[in-house]
Amino acid sequence: MSFALVSILSRYLVREVAKPILVFFFVLTAIFTAYSASEFLGKAAQGIIRVETIATLVFLKSIIAMEVLLPIATFLTVVVGVSRLGSNYELTAMSFCGFSRLRLLRALSLLFVLIAISVACLSIWARPRVYAETYRLLSQAKRQFNLEDVQDGVFLGQDEGKTVIFVEGQNGETKEENHRGVFVFLERKAKQTVLMAKSVRQIDNPVTGDTEFIFSDMEGWQLGATDDSMTIATEELSIPFSRDEEGSLRTRRKATPTLSLNRHENTEDLAEFQWRVSRPISTLILGFLAVGLASFVPRRDRYKRLLLAVVIYIIYFNLQALAKTWVEQGIVGPMPGIFWVDGLVATILTALFLRSRLKQGSRP
Repeated sequence: MSFALVSILSRYLVREVAKPILVFFFVLTAIFTAYSASEFLGKAAQGIIRVETIATLVFLKSIIAMEVLLPIATFLTVVVGVSRLGSNYELTAMSFCGFSRLRLLRALSLLFVLIAISVACLSIWARPRVYAETYRLLSQAKRQFNLEDVQDGVFLGQDEGKTVIFVEGQNGETKEENHRGVFVFLERKAKQTVLMAKSVRQIDNPVTGDTEFIFSDMEGWQLGATDDSMTIATEELSIPFSRDEEGSLRTRRKATPTLSLNRHENTEDLAEFQWRVSRPISTLILGFLAVGLASFVPRRDRYKRLLLAVVIYIIYFNLQALAKTWVEQGIVGPMPGIFWVDGLVATILTALFLRSRLKQGSRP
């Protein structure tokens, strides 16, 4: 088979597969962006975040999701694309021209490598920077929190449920007047506090810069780690709400640079590091797995291939998540870490390919 013909068929194959990948990837990104926008708009309506920061937060969250969406798009599109070429007997015609399955893998391997490099840039380099910026914006939104922005009759949760506020309504027609019928739940250092007050007003402490809530005619209950509890009753009580989280922001695991995670001995840091490194490896494996799936399943079961591909991806991704949890909990050591899942799938793929070559033969 001449080099010119191999080059022509290789370019055709890559073009037929690459175009749908981009289309499917942008469709998935658009769907995820729309979902994120609706989520942040709901929080803005409740007064949790400012409207002007929604676009930035949605953009940042979409970048974070790309390290997962791009491998999904590659895997499903390659399954559909190679299956279509097989159903149209184009792969059969290529094989008669000497374009074997091995050449098909070689042609698509360059595309898979380029996609894996893109995923590596997203997971290893962009992921911590995007998370750091996201945490900074959310921390800034908390410092700028204003009780007047809270919608009446809505439970407002912050800090992953560690702070919950419910305001029944306003005493008067203007926003300057106090709120009435206030319920607050606070969880701080293994202590839970439930407060009920007739009114509350918000002030900014000029010394600490923190936001404080001044509760009037308040009754509360403080629960500790044990069964002991303490009842609070006072005419007025001041409780800090916002805190300066810049220190904790720097220690958040997802926002920590990748190389810094590798120097830590903490198992959770190790799991995060291995997860980032495994993303491009998983992308390569998913690409070759898609080719194998499209080749081994009978031609007449075209839609079964896609359904099987979705099931296989769900199992594969959940196994990776389980492996990451095991590393975090110390059940699995640094080696094999979370890489045993990729190693298992790669071994199965290699065995299937060798078996196929032994049964059918292959021309170089």
